Amino acid sequence: MSSERSLTSNFEVTQGLKQGDGLAPMLFNLALHVIRNAGIDTSTTLTNKSKQIVGYADNLNILGRSVLSIKEASGNLETTVKDLGLTVNEHKTKFMSQSRKHRVGNGQNITIGKYNFEGVINFTYLGSNVSSDNDETKEIRK
Repeated sequence: MSSERSLTSNFEVTQGLKQGDGLAPMLFNLALHVIRNAGIDTSTTLTNKSKQIVGYADNLNILGRSVLSIKEASGNLETTVKDLGLTVNEHKTKFMSQSRKHRVGNGQNITIGKYNFEGVINFTYLGSNVSSDNDETKEIRK
């Protein structure tokens, strides 16, 4: 750690940060630099490719055009962050299938590697309602 133009001695981190800790955004940004090298192209939008990782605050989302592309991206991401000491929180991670044609997803669970993620048809992300049928009416009425 840098302190007034000098480096502190090394220290071991044995547990995560508390919610809202001021160091969290900086550490997450450092981790994002490594995550960007997870074999997933971050130079364009999902319109032009099959998968994309989107990060905000201390959350990551894997977006994909197919379940296969999501599984591939998830595997690449997990391999990459393992060296940083980061892990996937299986209980906080959700899976949603969306349709452009406003069809409701089935909320089916998905297994990726050793993880079984709960399938949902709606959830709140960063304060906004996200639904499998892409109906934004509930969010607009809030």
